[in-house]
Amino acid sequence: MLDRSSHLVQVHVFRKKTPVSHEYLLLKRSKTDPQYSGIWQVVTGTRERDETATETAIREVKEETGLSPLSLTVIPYQAFFYNPTTDSTERVPVFAFEVLPSSVVQLSEEHEAYQWFPYELAHTKLALPAHVEALEILENILLGKD
Repeated sequence: MLDRSSHLVQVHVFRKKTPVSHEYLLLKRSKTDPQYSGIWQVVTGTRERDETATETAIREVKEETGLSPLSLTVIPYQAFFYNPTTDSTERVPVFAFEVLPSSVVQLSEEHEAYQWFPYELAHTKLALPAHVEALEILENILLGKD
């Protein structure tokens, strides 16, 4: 059962290039963002009242990228980090969304750029350790690399 105190989600969006290779969508935060200006990240978001974490993940991907998932997977990992805005530690459920290779990204104002990266580059671009760790689990376990 989801810890209802967790109000954030992390979502890794990927598409298949071939049956054995994938690309991951990374978003570059707007330079006006007060906390993480200009970093590359995955989709993140905050639950709204009475929303489940899964519903939040779907809504946040749609709001931040305009994409709809072909499939949704829960990554067996919880991200932990300190949130200076709320002066609290956060435990965040992590999801993966597969989208069609032809999907067109439509960025929200939260981000200034996006790019699809193979794993080898994606994990070097991500700034937050929790994003890197979840991406590694997704690549190695859920997508059959391990």
